[in-house]
This record gives sequence, C-alpha cells and structure tokens, in this order.
Amino acid sequence: MNFLETIISTPLGYIMEFCYLVVQSFPLALFIFTILTRLLLFPLNIKQQRSMVKSSAMQGKVKEIQQKYASDKEKQREELQKLYAEEKMNPMSGCLPLLIQLPILYGLIYVIYKPLTYILHVPQEVINRAVAALSNISANDMYAQLHVINQYDTVVQQVPELANYGVQNMDMNLFGIMNLGETPSFSQFSWLWLIPIASVVFQILQVFVMNYFNKRNGMPVTKSFLMIIVMPLIFFFIAFSVPGGVGFYWACGSLVAILQTCVTSTIYSPGRINARNEFRLAKGRLLKEKQIKDGRGQ
Repeated sequence: MNFLETIISTPLGYIMEFCYLVVQSFPLALFIFTILTRLLLFPLNIKQQRSMVKSSAMQGKVKEIQQKYASDKEKQREELQKLYAEEKMNPMSGCLPLLIQLPILYGLIYVIYKPLTYILHVPQEVINRAVAALSNISANDMYAQLHVINQYDTVVQQVPELANYGVQNMDMNLFGIMNLGETPSFSQFSWLWLIPIASVVFQILQVFVMNYFNKRNGMPVTKSFLMIIVMPLIFFFIAFSVPGGVGFYWACGSLVAILQTCVTSTIYSPGRINARNEFRLAKGRLLKEKQIKDGRGQ
C-alpha cells in the first residue's frame, strides 16, 4: 500500500462505507457515491460555466489583441495576460473539475480493488490469511480481495473471523448479471461489456448536450475530434483493464454530468448572467447617486 493510495483511497473508502451501510448494495452504494462526488464538484461546475460565459464575451477583445500584435507574439502574450488580469479571468479555470476527478478516479480504483480494506475495514492480518487460504492466488494479486469475496464460502472455513466483518453480505452484482468486481474481457463476451459501452455513449452524449446548449447560448461549440471521439475511446479501453465498478462509476458520472450541464447551462446562460450583472451595476449606480444626493443635502 503506497502513500498516495492511502491518502486518497482512505477518505473515499469511508464515504463508500457510509453509502454501503445505508443501502446494503455495492452497485447502489457506488451510484450514490458518484452522485455525492458530483454534488461536491457542482460549485466548480458552476464556476466553470461562468468562466466559459465570461471567456465567450471576451473573444472580441482577444481577437482584437491577436490581430493588433500578430507580428509581436511576446507583446501579444503580455496584452492577453493584462486583459485576463483586468477581467479577473483565469483561462485554465475550466479544467479544474476534470483535474479534481482524476485523483478521485485513482483512489476509487483501489477502493474497488480492495473493498475489505477500505469499505469493510478488515484487519490486514486477517486479509493476508484469507488470501493465503486461496492456494492459486498470490498476495500481490490486485484482485486478491475480490477473489476472497467471490470465494467466501471456501475461505471462511479456514478464516472464520471474516464473518465478523460482514464479508458474506458484500454483493457486487449489478442486476444479478454483472459482477462489478470482475474485469470485462475482449476475448469473452459478457454482460460486463455494457459498462464500457455505456461509458462511451454517455461521454459522447455529454459533449453533444454541452454543444447544444453552447450553440443555443451563442457560445463556442466543441469540434475537437480528441474530445468527441478519442477521449471516450481511451476510457473505453481503460474500462476493459479495470474492475467493472470503475467503468460503472465513470458511466454514472457522465450521466450525472449531462444533467448538471442542462442545469448550469440553463440557469447560468449568458443572457441570465448578463442580466444579473446589469442589475447589479444599475443598483450600484442608484446607490452611488443616492449617496451623492444625501451628501449634498447635508
């Protein structure tokens, strides 16, 4: 167990434990975990949407600077930085939600690989004896704890303490046909294939939904082949190299993200944001005029 794994997976494991204790179902707990993490990131999604609206409104000034200093790249860079500073705009702020999701995904992978450690909190000594009870499984096997769960009836005869931690109740099956502790295989078709496929479909749909709202709101749309096709395909292949629970989390996360996009793009559309800004400016002017009049009256 490395340091990075511990500091990221341990708190995520406690969140998953809470979800699991509430619903007593690993797939449902993972779905609730996905919703919770997305809700925690929702303020950043709102900030991202506002940043996109502001960036879109600044494109006229940006193009003007680019054209004015087309032959002087250094001056162009300085003027753009000055513009961003004046507008209090960070061009990289839109990447923050994705950057935060990556360590969550990294930590969750280990939570799914090691549910006995991070969800059920089985002592390592008991886990080691349980793995040793499976003669064909190495202690270094990433799937060791998942094998213990899948072969619980055999292992518990040699390590009866496992029953004290509720291992017998850890059911990782989704709809009774997909074990989220198993990894989909290209060489053998199974129901688990639906998870990588759903992951790709929801990610592509997420881009199209975002483009629909951006086009409706007069904002730039994503035409990048990398974002529309390549990135979803990368996660598709990744989903065939990790337990199904990881792909299930990513697919559910994309589905929730689609709903969040509908909400943020409607509530924080350019028209509404500009209207609110104009209202604040008008209110500020009225307050200033009132203060001037009150000052003259004195």
